[in-house]
Amino acid sequence: MCATAGRVARNRPVRLCCATDPCQDLHVSIAIPAQSARYRSDEGVLSVLRGLGDMGQGSYAVAAFREGGVWRCDALPSAVLDDLSVLLSALRSQPPEGGPFVIASVDDEFFLIARSHGARIDLLLSDLTASVEFPLAAQVLTRLGEDPPEDDELDEVWPIGELDLFSDLELGEDEMESILDDLDAYPEDMLDSVIGRIGLEEEFRRARSAGQVAR
Repeated sequence: MCATAGRVARNRPVRLCCATDPCQDLHVSIAIPAQSARYRSDEGVLSVLRGLGDMGQGSYAVAAFREGGVWRCDALPSAVLDDLSVLLSALRSQPPEGGPFVIASVDDEFFLIARSHGARIDLLLSDLTASVEFPLAAQVLTRLGEDPPEDDELDEVWPIGELDLFSDLELGEDEMESILDDLDAYPEDMLDSVIGRIGLEEEFRRARSAGQVAR
């Protein structure tokens, strides 16, 4: 269900960072590492994308997909961190079995989860107020038809989107909301909780490390 979680006052430390100009939409095919060759694109495109959208040290993107009934995770090019259309292209490039998803974590400030269910794509943004500084978060708001936060809302943490997008993996809406409302947790802590609940810790940790090293 698409919903805005209850707003809560922000009292965890805030890390300041500089906003970047939004990138132009990139209408390209993205080469995504995958076990099955039929989901690979031109390696030359992947090489170009790896050089785009350089983000902070705490940024990475990971795709998770099922192949032969087993979940796999792969690091994605950093270009997906700048542009929602590129991120969704990466998501659509994954094998469709089981509802693949992409997680993008930006500058340790917020994360986005995008999951595909056939033609439908569910989005979950950990903090709506990130849209003030980060193009990716702003583009998510536009896609969801939400207004930017008001000035008096910027000191609040405001998760928005499909809180039940992992309900089939035994992580329901109420538990997801509880994870995202934890004021003592940084976004990375929240992601660790989500990934732990759906049982992908080892695969996700490996892909995350590979993505961070690649930058």
